[in-house]
Amino acid sequence: MGEGHDTSFSVNAGGGGCCDCGDPEAWKVDLECIYHSAKNSPPGENDTKNLDYPPEVAASIRRTIATVLDFIIDTMTTSPENMNGTRESKEKIQRDAIDAGNIAGETTDLDNMDFVCILWNDEDHSFTDVINRVSETTSMSSAYARKIAETVDTQGRAIVEKSNDITRLMDIASSLADIELVVSIRSARETFKEQLCDVCISFLKSLAYLKGRAVSQKQSLTIREIICEELCNEKPNKNNNTMNQQDTVVEMEDDYIDIVGVNPEDEARSAMANQLDMDGDMDFSGLHHDDLADDAANRPQVGPNRDGDAEMTQAGHDEDTLMLETASSASAEIHPSDPFAKSARAGPLRRKLRVDWLLLLDLKFWKLPRASLRELYIGTLVLSPKYKKFMAVRFAFNYLKIARAFLVVDREPELSIILFSVQLFTVPTIAEMLAREHNFIYILCQILISFFQGPNYTGGPINCNLPPFENRRYFHIFHDFRYILANDAVKQIVATRAAYQTQMIECLNMFQGMHPNTRYSVDHVEFEANTWVNAFNVTLQLYKCCRQFSDCFSLNSTVLSQVLARTVRKIYEWCDKHEEEMALNEEAQAQPPPTVPTYQDPNIMDTGGVPAAHSVAQAAATAAPGTSSSTAAVATQTSTTPSPVRRTQVHTIVMPTTPPSTFEVIDYKVSAQPVAFHHPLHWFLADLLENVEYLDSNELQKIGFQSFRQMMLQFVGNENDSEEKRMFKLQEIFDYPLRVCVLMAQIKANVWVRNGFVIRTQAQYYREVSLRENTYDSDIFLLQVAMVLFNPEHFLAAALDRFELLDWFSGQREHNTYDLLQIVFMAEELLTLLIVCMSDRVNADGFTIEQEIRREIVHGLCLKPIAYSELTKRIPERLTEHVKFDDTLKELASYRAPDGITDHGLYELKDMFFDEVDPYFIHFSRNNSEEAEEILKSRIVKKSGNKIKSPQILPKLSTIERGPFKDLGNLMHTKVMTQILFYTFWNVKAEPKIKSDTIIDQAAYLMQIAVLDPNNDCARNLSQDLARDPSLGMAGFIRHATFEKFPVVVNENEKAQLSLLSILIQRADDPVYKNIHPKLNFVLNKFEELGSTEAKAIVGQWKASKGPSENEESGTSELEEAERKKKANQERQARIMAQFAQAQQSFMSLNEDLYDTDEDEDVKSINEDEESIELGAQKIAETTWHYPTGTCIVCQEDMSQSSEYGMLAYVQPSHVLRQTPMENPEFLLEAVVSPLSLDISATAIRPFGIASNFEKHSSSFEPKVASTHDAGAAQDNAAGQTAHPYKPQRVARGFPTTSHRHGLYTSSCGHLMHIKCFETYVRSLQQRHEAQHNRNHPEDPLQREYMCPLCKSLGNLLLPITWKGKKQTYPGVLVSASNSSSRDWLQADAVATLMQLSKDVKEAIAKLESEPTNRFSRPGEGHGMGVGIGMNYGRIDRPSVMGIVQGMIRTPILGPGYMRGTNNGAGFADLGMYQNQQGVYGNSSSAGQHSQIQDAAEVDSIKDMYLRLADVDVMWEAFAYTISCVEITQRGVNAANGTSTLIAGIQQQTLTLLRMMADTIVSYMSVMVNRPENRLRLTQISWERLSKILQGHVGLSPPETVPPHQIKPLLQEDPFFILTELALHPLPGNVEPGHLLEILLVAEIVKTIAVLSTADIESLLATESRISVYTEYTLSTLSPEDSSAWRSFVIHVMKSLQLPEAQLSRFLEKMPDRLFFKLLKTFVLPFLRKSALLFDARYGVLFPETQPAMSTAEPLDDEYARLAALLHLPEMLPLCSKWIGDDLLKGIITAWCKDVMTLAVSNTHARAHASEKANAARAGGLSIAYPLSSSSSSSSIGLNHPAIYELVGLPRRLDALFEQSIKYICPKCNTVPHDPALCLCCGTIVCSQSFCCLEGLDSDGRGECNTHALTCTGPVGIYLLIKKCVILLLHVRNGCFHPAPFLDEHGEADLGLRRGRPQFLNPLRYDDLRRLWLTHGIPIHVARKIEQSYDIGGWRTL
Repeated sequence: MGEGHDTSFSVNAGGGGCCDCGDPEAWKVDLECIYHSAKNSPPGENDTKNLDYPPEVAASIRRTIATVLDFIIDTMTTSPENMNGTRESKEKIQRDAIDAGNIAGETTDLDNMDFVCILWNDEDHSFTDVINRVSETTSMSSAYARKIAETVDTQGRAIVEKSNDITRLMDIASSLADIELVVSIRSARETFKEQLCDVCISFLKSLAYLKGRAVSQKQSLTIREIICEELCNEKPNKNNNTMNQQDTVVEMEDDYIDIVGVNPEDEARSAMANQLDMDGDMDFSGLHHDDLADDAANRPQVGPNRDGDAEMTQAGHDEDTLMLETASSASAEIHPSDPFAKSARAGPLRRKLRVDWLLLLDLKFWKLPRASLRELYIGTLVLSPKYKKFMAVRFAFNYLKIARAFLVVDREPELSIILFSVQLFTVPTIAEMLAREHNFIYILCQILISFFQGPNYTGGPINCNLPPFENRRYFHIFHDFRYILANDAVKQIVATRAAYQTQMIECLNMFQGMHPNTRYSVDHVEFEANTWVNAFNVTLQLYKCCRQFSDCFSLNSTVLSQVLARTVRKIYEWCDKHEEEMALNEEAQAQPPPTVPTYQDPNIMDTGGVPAAHSVAQAAATAAPGTSSSTAAVATQTSTTPSPVRRTQVHTIVMPTTPPSTFEVIDYKVSAQPVAFHHPLHWFLADLLENVEYLDSNELQKIGFQSFRQMMLQFVGNENDSEEKRMFKLQEIFDYPLRVCVLMAQIKANVWVRNGFVIRTQAQYYREVSLRENTYDSDIFLLQVAMVLFNPEHFLAAALDRFELLDWFSGQREHNTYDLLQIVFMAEELLTLLIVCMSDRVNADGFTIEQEIRREIVHGLCLKPIAYSELTKRIPERLTEHVKFDDTLKELASYRAPDGITDHGLYELKDMFFDEVDPYFIHFSRNNSEEAEEILKSRIVKKSGNKIKSPQILPKLSTIERGPFKDLGNLMHTKVMTQILFYTFWNVKAEPKIKSDTIIDQAAYLMQIAVLDPNNDCARNLSQDLARDPSLGMAGFIRHATFEKFPVVVNENEKAQLSLLSILIQRADDPVYKNIHPKLNFVLNKFEELGSTEAKAIVGQWKASKGPSENEESGTSELEEAERKKKANQERQARIMAQFAQAQQSFMSLNEDLYDTDEDEDVKSINEDEESIELGAQKIAETTWHYPTGTCIVCQEDMSQSSEYGMLAYVQPSHVLRQTPMENPEFLLEAVVSPLSLDISATAIRPFGIASNFEKHSSSFEPKVASTHDAGAAQDNAAGQTAHPYKPQRVARGFPTTSHRHGLYTSSCGHLMHIKCFETYVRSLQQRHEAQHNRNHPEDPLQREYMCPLCKSLGNLLLPITWKGKKQTYPGVLVSASNSSSRDWLQADAVATLMQLSKDVKEAIAKLESEPTNRFSRPGEGHGMGVGIGMNYGRIDRPSVMGIVQGMIRTPILGPGYMRGTNNGAGFADLGMYQNQQGVYGNSSSAGQHSQIQDAAEVDSIKDMYLRLADVDVMWEAFAYTISCVEITQRGVNAANGTSTLIAGIQQQTLTLLRMMADTIVSYMSVMVNRPENRLRLTQISWERLSKILQGHVGLSPPETVPPHQIKPLLQEDPFFILTELALHPLPGNVEPGHLLEILLVAEIVKTIAVLSTADIESLLATESRISVYTEYTLSTLSPEDSSAWRSFVIHVMKSLQLPEAQLSRFLEKMPDRLFFKLLKTFVLPFLRKSALLFDARYGVLFPETQPAMSTAEPLDDEYARLAALLHLPEMLPLCSKWIGDDLLKGIITAWCKDVMTLAVSNTHARAHASEKANAARAGGLSIAYPLSSSSSSSSIGLNHPAIYELVGLPRRLDALFEQSIKYICPKCNTVPHDPALCLCCGTIVCSQSFCCLEGLDSDGRGECNTHALTCTGPVGIYLLIKKCVILLLHVRNGCFHPAPFLDEHGEADLGLRRGRPQFLNPLRYDDLRRLWLTHGIPIHVARKIEQSYDIGGWRTL
């Protein structure tokens, strides 16, 4: 796919399609497909020998294939269609077995015959339901039932049980059917044969796709050709009784349709009557059709008169008549008993080919063979153009039966063969062939007619409650209809074939007027049915078909006039019939007058189905609502005559003009009589009339019509009809669109409020964007047609009558139906309708589709910038899918790309195109119109520089040059329109209760249209009128407004005659109407300009009375008013903010003691502030950091000193930390290219490393050249992008799951809560869980979880706050009090310290031995409450606080992997990560609850294994792990531009948490030492740690050291974790933290050297050549002195590791010094970063914000140098030189190495007989040779990965993931994942929510996403669901969906790929997802999502 192409795609889970690259008709340009293109041959298939099968082999293959096909057909013809075995008796089952045996010529022994119960697939039941029921019914195991369920799902059916006891099988079937499973009982013999058919189909499919290897290309083509030929051959007929029995059983007699040459009117109807039966009873007796000859004889001809124009007579000659004549002539020569002998073109006898049998038997197959058959057709018939057409013809032959099976019978419609139609009917040549030669369109229409009408249809409006309307399968028939009509050649055929036109019009007529609505006037509707949904579903399909159908007749005037004639006649026939049916219904519902008269509005009739009382007046109104009594009487009398008469009534209305005007209009009340929304024939008529270029008088005269009006009159009239009668018929036709418009207005005005919400919903859907073009827009256009077709005066009179506003616009303000508000609303709706009809010129002016697109885009964007998807939702699909839509959008709008992680791309209308905006756009709501007008006014004022005070928006009216709508504007120049405008202005002022400004604004806008519109006779004749008599002025509106006077009542009694002009003068002076003064002034100026002498005088006199100042300025401009309001709002906001600031200041002043320490401490702090600490040129004062305080988020009370409170926190297991897999060179390369300053923004090199395939580092792998290289490279890249097509990227390598390090991470939302409030809140959570037990809650009480009541963060811990402040200084503990170095401490104090610890251990042991009862903690004391903690800043006196502290100790998710002495890499996943969390709101002494993953025995074993002191290890580990994760999060994040530490970039909330954690742990340790047994254990731990660190010290003797085998070697531990542990220990006072920091830094260096020097560096460098390139071109060489010192240190370490001299030399030779030194600094840098965090949190070291100028490190140095200077540590080379140059220090390093070697030796001997592969080093491990070979033994030393952490690198385009996922085979189920999910941590693709990989059932079931997370990301999961384009986030048992980081070209996410546009990776969104993962925010995010909705769970099954 080339770049820049506009493409779209969709994911279809079903079948029915295949690749189009082999079809030349599918592509405009030949696609260079390597498989199907004629220019290319498949790779590897070049047949140089041109081998072919010998004739005898080919014949044998042919016989085999034919036999297999015949066997399939013979077997499946005996299979039943009805799969419901529970309805069959035992005798029926046995009889079926006998019949099947007889057909096959086999004997049947019922006594010894086995039968089987078969379970069939469906999409309604879950696996769990099926498994449980099968297991329960058959008494078999769950494993057996699971296998049955899997077989049913994959194959489509499965045998549940086989037995010769039919009764037992029937019991099983009945039990399964109880839950509506589909089962059948059949003989085992026939079932075996059916299963063999499946094997045969698979065999044929494999033959069809056979290629390569031993089969040549020619042989493969030969096999496919044979299969095609045998499929297209006739099945041999067995001339015996067996075949006759077969035909009888299958009921496949020769009744299918041979469409070639068959008369469609007879054959199609006959076939449908025999086959298409909704109820299954095959009774179509009620379906009656007139004889075709009668239809042809009675069909009126097209032409201007009955004799007709010769040309039109020929054009109007129906093909129906020609076909009838052909059939009649042929019938005399063919035997009359043949039902198909209808045509001389019938040809040879009809044959049943094998493909016909297979198509018709498709229903009897099950899932797997149906799919295989479809693939067989695709691999054979469809691939060949010749056979593809043949397949299409046969498919069309059998389409009726296929459709019948699909619509009525098929239990799995998604597998039906009818879905194959998309592959056939979309081919242009096939569609043309079927339409031209096989009358296929007629068949489609007849299917729809027969399907919807059903067997019992008797005429009248179709009933939408029937089952066909609820069966949505008919959508596919409409789809096929549109596939055929989409072809241009087919459109030409339809345009010239009258039979198609007649049948399609008949199909539309079937839905005309369906689902009518009647207003409820008294009672409210009792039940709001959803029948309207069925009607609108059909309408949605009809809308698209109408549009395509009408497009067929855009060829010329002749074709258009022919179909117009048919359509108009059909509509009038329907109108005539509809009026009669409606009148008969009204008479049937009329009741005799009751004894007790009941009052009801005589103008309203209730026919909505609710019983209502009727009065005499209502009975009269029922006959003819709205008529006088005499008219009603006449109507009633007429209805008693036996002969059918027209029921349409008319009545006369009189308009108060001068002289009075009378009009005869149709009498109809929308508020009282039935009205339907659905008129497909009218919509089709509107679509036809849109071809205005062919309706111009000049065009019509060419075909014999004088004008458009004369043509329409001709269509509805008979020879003897007068023009008046014909006009009345047209008025009937065009009255229906007006009724619908009135109906919608009344619904909006709440006139239909008693009909419920359903009626309002229908009105909304009617104008919805997917329908409005063919519904509401068509109605408006038909009203425009009526305006030019009828007398405009008459149209307005009819509109007033239909809106029931005739009296109100005649001066009467009372109404029988509407209240006052409804009157005003209806008047507004009427005026809006008139404005739209006058100003909307899309169809009237013949807009091109490009103009329509432009208009829709302008009005869609004028209100505000919106997204592309939102814009397309406002525009019909016909326009948005046009090829010019996007180009027009780019021309009209500016695109704003998303610049954040939550926003989306926006399109903003360019300023120059606002002039095209019409405030009265047809699809604007009232609010939209007002908003658009305000926007346009603001633009005008802004452009004028505020010079225009009162802007106004003039109507934008285009000039219609040709067509019937040139006189559209004549409506505005009628007396009735003047009357409407007059009474609008009068009534609004005369009725004080009317407060509407909209109605007078609309009236003023209509007057502007009247004086500006050029499309009327008055405007065209203006110059002639002025030349004839200038005093009369312009005719029409201006003259009527001046001279036409209307009667009004003044002062309640006084009557007067006023003109519209006089009213306008009054309103122009009225300040109440100030808003419309600009419009009135404009209109009055036009009166002065174009009016008569009287008008000019009146206007001139009015202007003179106003004065010049009033004329110049008519008031404050609207913009100034808006600006005044805006300024007032800003001032009000400023006052509020000032008050808020004042209140905040007052609060701080009143509560400042909360932030102060005690008075003594205050004085001390002041004194300390005066003493500054000098560091270089900087002086850093000692400060005090205050612990958080404030108000409780529950009770909102202050946190006082006497109240106990804490901060909410959450402890969770984590798998974030990574260790470098040393066996993979790419990860080593990541470490090589990692920057030496991680506190500087790394945006330029991200995604980092492997995630971007090192593309961001490509410049580092190239030699440095001149600066012109970059520009040249850019040009090359640009040229390359243009020259080379886009190649999809693959997913980058993920991080190995075995290289993760587990631990506990702690986070906090920072909110505070009293302990008592917390306990109360926890109890309320428990109550909520009990009350909502069916809900999936975000927190888990068993895991002691809760949600913060304020921010909804997840928590399971409450950290107590008992301190007020903490001192912070620099350098603090980094420098010892005596200024001694680490060498001095090791020389002088270290040995004494260790000896003292050893002595204390011995004394404590002796004391415990003397007191055996106290050796171990008593039950309950292990988790009991503490007694008190002495602190520097506070004191804990109450035991409840210690319970809070212990909540962290007995924290969640503890597994062996978190305890001392266990393997972090194992044990954790084995024992489970979701153990019970004993938090603060549980009984701390109670046993922990076990999770569903870990049973109670494992929990008890853990408890027995570890003493209570092991929990302290967890606290140390959690603190160190949290610091490590925080450091990782800050990698590549800018922190003060690299001039400070990473602490500057960390949130204060995180720093607060770390400081609180340190103080909490230290506090708890101080409590623990109060017990002797605890003191012993802590002292022993300190002794063990220091002895391991100091081992090798010359002053130590063996009793003071720990034996090496008791604890792990120092180099196998994480030195930072040891540093953290010692920082939290109660060590002796002479142990300085700064000394330990340096010692453990050296240990980290030695550890790194040990791992790198023992790795296979030669192989790594050879595999990854970029490492050498990077070293050569990027790294600077070391000086000889530095290199010598560095080598000395490395050699000493390697010799201490006892590496062979050869290996040492080879390593130093292959590993460059500069590369080794760079790697060492890269791996050690994170240690320094974490140490800085530790010293800040634990010791209060306040690092300076900027680097000291006199320090050894400069601000621009790398981060390692800067941190070393800040931590008072030597640089790396001086540090190494210092330790290698001192014997004492050198001996300690040697001891460390020997310690790890001792373990390596023991491991080597223990596994001496293991294989070499089993002894290989673990991922990221250290392989130490002892003594010679590097593979003889192994010992794991892991190095923390130093690079910037990334998620899996995703390709730029999502479709690359599609390509990869469809080729991926799941190793667990060995299938291609149906819903693939990509793990974004390791890059593995798993099956999402698939039963194939589900472990367990019910609530215990875990999908593969959850099971994979256990070994990869731990308790959380982060997956990309590829086919849904959504992120799946998992946390334990919960989950949620998150927007995917992919956006389309318009900057929008496409959840579920509904829009189908190509998706491109958005780095910002993906980085936000990475940040969520690194900050451990997934659990909180998931919990918040679940809290926002009523979640029902099920996330574990994903």
